[in-house]
Amino acid sequence: MNSRIIKTKKQKSLFKILLISFFSLAALLILFFSVLFIIFLINKDDISKTFLSTINNKIYGEITFSDLSFTPFKHFPNAAIKFSDLSLKESKDLILTSNQLPVFNFEEACVSVNIVDLFSSYINASAITIEGGSLSIVVYPDSQTNLEKALKKVTDKEKVVQEKPAETDTSILNLQIDKLELIDLELSAENQLTKNKIQLQINELQSGFSYTENQIISSLNLEANIDSLIKNNELLVSDQQFNFESKLEVDTDSIFVKLEEGSLLVGEAKFNFNGIFDSKKQGYIDLSVSGSDEEFSLFSLFLSDEGMKNLKSGDFQFEGSVKGKTFIEFPSIEVSFGLKDVNLINPLTKREIKNLKLKAHFNSGKLDDWSDAKLVVDTLYADLPDGMANLSGSVRNFKSPEIDLNLFFSADVTGLESVFKLGPISDLKGKIELTDRIKGKYLIEEKKFMSENNTARLSLENFGVKIPGTIVFDKVNGVIRRENADIYFDSLSVISEDTDILINGKVQNLAYLFFNIEKDIEGNLDIKSSVFDLPNFLAFDPSIKRDFNYRILDVDVSVIAKTTTTKVTKFKSFPELDFYIKKLDATIENFLPRLEINSGNYKISESILGFNMKFEDFKTDFMGGEFNYSAEYNTSKYLPYYIKMKADFKKIYLSELFPSENDTVPESLRGRLSGSFFTEFQFPTDSTLLKFIKLKNSDMVYEFSKDTIITKNLSIDLNQIYFNDKIDLNPLATLYTNGRFKADNILSSSFNFNDVDFDINVTNGTYKIKSDLVRLFGENAKGKSVLTLTPFSERPSYHLSFNDVRFHAEKMLGAFMEDSVISGLLHLSLNLTSTGSGWDSIVSNMSGIINLSGENLLLNGLDADEVIDKFKRSQNFNLVDLGAVLLAGPVGLAVTKGTDFARILVFKSGKCTNINQLVSNWNIKDGAFTIRDAAFATNKNRIAFTGSIGFANNDLQLTIALLNKDGCSIFSQEVYGNLDKPTLGKVKVVGTMLAPFTNLVDEVIGKDCIVFYQGAVEHPR
Repeated sequence: MNSRIIKTKKQKSLFKILLISFFSLAALLILFFSVLFIIFLINKDDISKTFLSTINNKIYGEITFSDLSFTPFKHFPNAAIKFSDLSLKESKDLILTSNQLPVFNFEEACVSVNIVDLFSSYINASAITIEGGSLSIVVYPDSQTNLEKALKKVTDKEKVVQEKPAETDTSILNLQIDKLELIDLELSAENQLTKNKIQLQINELQSGFSYTENQIISSLNLEANIDSLIKNNELLVSDQQFNFESKLEVDTDSIFVKLEEGSLLVGEAKFNFNGIFDSKKQGYIDLSVSGSDEEFSLFSLFLSDEGMKNLKSGDFQFEGSVKGKTFIEFPSIEVSFGLKDVNLINPLTKREIKNLKLKAHFNSGKLDDWSDAKLVVDTLYADLPDGMANLSGSVRNFKSPEIDLNLFFSADVTGLESVFKLGPISDLKGKIELTDRIKGKYLIEEKKFMSENNTARLSLENFGVKIPGTIVFDKVNGVIRRENADIYFDSLSVISEDTDILINGKVQNLAYLFFNIEKDIEGNLDIKSSVFDLPNFLAFDPSIKRDFNYRILDVDVSVIAKTTTTKVTKFKSFPELDFYIKKLDATIENFLPRLEINSGNYKISESILGFNMKFEDFKTDFMGGEFNYSAEYNTSKYLPYYIKMKADFKKIYLSELFPSENDTVPESLRGRLSGSFFTEFQFPTDSTLLKFIKLKNSDMVYEFSKDTIITKNLSIDLNQIYFNDKIDLNPLATLYTNGRFKADNILSSSFNFNDVDFDINVTNGTYKIKSDLVRLFGENAKGKSVLTLTPFSERPSYHLSFNDVRFHAEKMLGAFMEDSVISGLLHLSLNLTSTGSGWDSIVSNMSGIINLSGENLLLNGLDADEVIDKFKRSQNFNLVDLGAVLLAGPVGLAVTKGTDFARILVFKSGKCTNINQLVSNWNIKDGAFTIRDAAFATNKNRIAFTGSIGFANNDLQLTIALLNKDGCSIFSQEVYGNLDKPTLGKVKVVGTMLAPFTNLVDEVIGKDCIVFYQGAVEHPR
């Protein structure tokens, strides 16, 4: 019992000792790192200077960094020093390196190193991690590299003289790295002599590394992506992922690299290699590559994942080598590859592909332009579903190709995308039969292909293919033929979702595209389509659906297309094409009336602004008339989706722009328009339909049933244009926009307006037109006008107001093409509202007020006071003749034009009347204009009016009276009946100025009279 207790006590004591030891060790470790960190901070500058001095004094280049810091946990348990923005420049000469990229520039480099060693010449780094940045290798025309120059040892004469005398440093820089890790690093290499370039993205590189006086020994495990490989300015490889594993030795004096047995993994295909690189021998490389295929790994180069799963048997052979002086030439590449007895199952159709065989050889030759390169395919054969494939031939001299090729392919291609790697292609189906025989040579000097035989025939039967995000062909039938360099389309029918296309025609020299031979390419095509669903057919460009989401119906096109090999292959965004349209008939569904193009040149190209389209000399039949135009479309980041157009047109029907089941188009919009204009507009990048539209230099003639309107130098600027055709097919009914309308002159048989200028704001089909220049009332008129209308709603509405308008009567009458029967300054305020789609209904529903006044006016054509004096004596004159001109003032002579009532207003006696004061105030209700206060005073007399004019019913009932000083009627006369043929009543004599005695008695005894007028116009004094 006691022994157990003693044993338990000993165990507890041992645990206690261990626990104390652990915490003591941890405390010592923390203390060590704390002391180390403090020492580092104290000696940070000395360490930086020592490190930079040790290295930079030994090399021709210069190493710099922006900051040096201590991090104990990056390579724990070892301490690490972190360099920020670590850079190696090719030279210490600032002028020389000002236009050069650094050899390397690392965002962050962490080095695990003995701190004490930093004060010596020996650096033993247990680990190095480099994250982010770039490494740029340049081979100069003299075959030297920037890395060689930067690491070149400095001779005694080249060493920088120190400010203070220093002892000669005979130490040697040694570097031992147990673990080197590169993460997310860009690597680029360029040969300035051969113009060859490569760009790599190193995702991760792990390596052991040792550097002594003249030797580097390293092991590599690299995961990277080839962004681009360019030879002679031609892109050979892009976006290719690979893995590389090997060991290498580098002699730093000679830059001699020995690559031991390693492996290269491209996709799942594995290749073994070894070789050397000797910088002293002009970058000589000797690399051997071979492929082993014990696990079918090489088949993954061309078989899909499903194809690999369904591979039953077969053998893949690959042998290659790369040799040559890379500094002065592109190395020679020789590859032999083949397939043998390959059998697999189509996983989609469960049908077999049997006896697939391939034997081929490629040799790039020794010349840099590959003019002695050759590719020989001895055999390519396979038994396919419903057919076979058989190909043999060769291509020699890749600069001036000599081609001898024989191909026969006939098979059901359904599901082949699930067997082979065909990129984004999916949903393959249908049958293809292809026969191709070509033998000939391209002559460089003559720039032509001399062929002994050059024919091909491709027959498609219910063929279908889909490239997601690009295009869909549901069913293709027909024949495509090649005769020499010309391609023929024989009843090629294409169905793509809702779109159907039928193509017949010929394209000359199209085959030269495959040989990069400069030739003029011309196509003469006839294309028909009952439905061309443009936004879905070209769904790869979402801007088309956003900006032009319409189908095109009943297309019938005859066109000649022209381009060249260079224009169609050398471009940034879109090839350059010219289309000479012989005929084009089409209807844009639910957008514009049918368009028939009789001729025109359509060009697609690139400009300094970006993508460019030109429409030159288009002659069309449109909207029942002729519409001819030239236009240009450009897009750039500065001005995207920009269009400008110059057009002239003749007798087009505007009403065709407003399709509607319920015909709400006003009569005034059912005329024919002729003229010309220049316009520019821009499609937006947001939800609006047009960012802006500008109409300039427009001259137009609009003819409709009641008049002809001529407009000179019209300009319209509209911004942020939007409408919703899902709510109403008429775009003007749901329009949103704002802008300005200007014209030098608007002329008709009824008016003549100059310098028209107003602002317009449209909100969901409600139009608000404002102006501070009320040109409706002639030149120099002052005031403000606002017109608000909804002309395209189910029940159109209108609201017109004029506020504090001041104008000269003769100018206003001139604007309305009337004789200047009145002159002088008038003041007007007006507020009218109405509804209706036609003029008659608008007049019938009109309500509001009109207030007109003026002083010191002149009535031309008669002397009213003289007429009244004669009338008093003879009573043989109509009072209506005297007052009608002034009565018509508020409603405008334009309203009564053509009526008998208007005709009696014109006098040409050469005499005139001074109108000292005029008031004409009216109330309007349901088209009836009722006098509220209407009178005028001359030098001697005062005349007033009562009654109404019914424009809705085309009638009038007015009384005109000559007043005494009390406002009582002396003489009066009625005018009534039809507005076109009014009836004049007899003059009523209420009192007589010829009975002075009677009147005197009445005045003495105070006899009252019936007051006719109590308005604002005073009796003359």
